[in-house]
Amino acid sequence: MAAIEATGLVKTFKGRKTTVKALDGIDLDVPEGTVLGLLGPNGAGKTTTVRVLTTLMEPDAGSARVLGHDVVTEADTVRSLVGLSGQYAAVDELLTGRENLWMFGRFAFAMLWVGALIGLSVGGPEVASSAGLIWLFPLTFLSNAFVPTPQLPSALQQIAEWNPISSIVAACRHLFGNPSPFASPDGFPAQHPVWLSLIWCVAIIVVFAPLAVRKYRSATGH
Repeated sequence: MAAIEATGLVKTFKGRKTTVKALDGIDLDVPEGTVLGLLGPNGAGKTTTVRVLTTLMEPDAGSARVLGHDVVTEADTVRSLVGLSGQYAAVDELLTGRENLWMFGRFAFAMLWVGALIGLSVGGPEVASSAGLIWLFPLTFLSNAFVPTPQLPSALQQIAEWNPISSIVAACRHLFGNPSPFASPDGFPAQHPVWLSLIWCVAIIVVFAPLAVRKYRSATGH
């Protein structure tokens, strides 16, 4: 059995003024136990191919099977059999792998409600994925996850110190005995990172959980 089989995959993105055919009849036959690399310039369709094969995006035409399961009609089964990692590792380099998992797990439940609201508010999974990145990237890069706040411009330091992602990162570093990332060591975020992270988690759930539930009921009529 082939690990990946694809026949005639087509995916077109239609904009207001332009239409881009990202995939134009892609065929793949990848045997089990082998490694396949997709190489090509930007816009060649590499990411689109991966998204189709991992059920994040449905093709406009053609078919694909992963480990014998159709990526469209058996999407849930395919998801249970594959793993997907982005090209950028958005992790805290001061923490170990276990500590990073602990950090993301702690914040995940709260952020799930944000994702649920976004997913229910837009037209489909592709748009939801893009919409999530639009607000998540600025929030992440305006935090202390990648750059200690003293190295940020002074105008951004206060924003970064009270950022919810900064609070989670600071709480993890504090609990695991790593250096404080704050520019103001006497401020509340630096003195009480664990409490601030809990406050942010509760606040996000309190705000977004009711909104997501209301949106779901409105969309389904329940």
